[in-house]
Amino acid sequence: MYSEYKDSAEDATQIVRHAVPLAAKYHLALNPIVYTVFYQHIAQVNPDLSHELERLIAQGQVTQERVESLYQTHIYANDLKNTQHINMAVGNIILFAQGAIHRIEGDTKQYSDQLNSASQQLSTVALDQDVESLVTKLLVETRGMHDSSVKLREELNEANRKIEEMNQEFIRVRHESLTDPLTGLKNRRAFDKEIVQMHTAAAITREPLSLLLVDIDHFKNVNDTHGHLLGDCVIKRVAQWLMESVRGKDLIARFGGEEFVLILPETDLRGAASVAENIRSNIAKRTLRHGEKTIGRVTVSVGAVQTKEEESVESLIDRADQTLYQAKREGRNRIAVS
Repeated sequence: MYSEYKDSAEDATQIVRHAVPLAAKYHLALNPIVYTVFYQHIAQVNPDLSHELERLIAQGQVTQERVESLYQTHIYANDLKNTQHINMAVGNIILFAQGAIHRIEGDTKQYSDQLNSASQQLSTVALDQDVESLVTKLLVETRGMHDSSVKLREELNEANRKIEEMNQEFIRVRHESLTDPLTGLKNRRAFDKEIVQMHTAAAITREPLSLLLVDIDHFKNVNDTHGHLLGDCVIKRVAQWLMESVRGKDLIARFGGEEFVLILPETDLRGAASVAENIRSNIAKRTLRHGEKTIGRVTVSVGAVQTKEEESVESLIDRADQTLYQAKREGRNRIAVS
């Protein structure tokens, strides 16, 4: 796990001397999450995190939200995954122990029955007092062993139940960590994970892969005019409209703020442009209402790109971002393709 540090006090001090000023350079709130990201970056213990952070630095995109997203993707997820694996391993051990105890119960019961039978047979025979005492003692101890194994099995059953509850809780927490709470869509961390997997799969199968970035036009004006609660309503409604435009294999996520991202596997640039225009036109013709109040129309700008041969995920996202802003520069409520 990346959270296990083996730095000496002197090394840790040197890392802090570099990590803190670097975070401060970008005017970030030095909370524990930000501190951990920069500490691991300077300590060079998390290569994937360092690679992503260096990309953000090079592009001048180091923000509080993006750094905290790096923490969720490259630190928290690993700890959660490892902890869940430990719980599953413990659960398997308990199941194995339960099976062993079940067999022991059977063996001790059989042994106890045999002793009882022998005792009954011996009761008709005059026995030496020491032998009779020994038989009685064996019977008592065997019954005690059987009772103990039954009790232990009950305790293991209870432990296994608690382990299962913990695993279900981890599953719930993991789901929440990959879900945007406002829209119910996948969040940025889920997108970062899925785009790498889909990009790799497309490179192997040589199938096209396209990306759409969607931005709500003049969203700041919505917040300034109607307030943030209505702004949240707009984001949720646009998310619902976007979900109406995707296929089962497509992935849609909230990219951040008023931006959304769609991954379109097995879709070339021409197909991506068609989906983008369908999204734009469908949203443009909708009238947004909040309760009994009519707010008006909402429009979006969309940037559509198809991955190029041997293009990195970072480059693909960057081109999608540039293409989106081309659509916005050209007047908004339109798509741009590159």
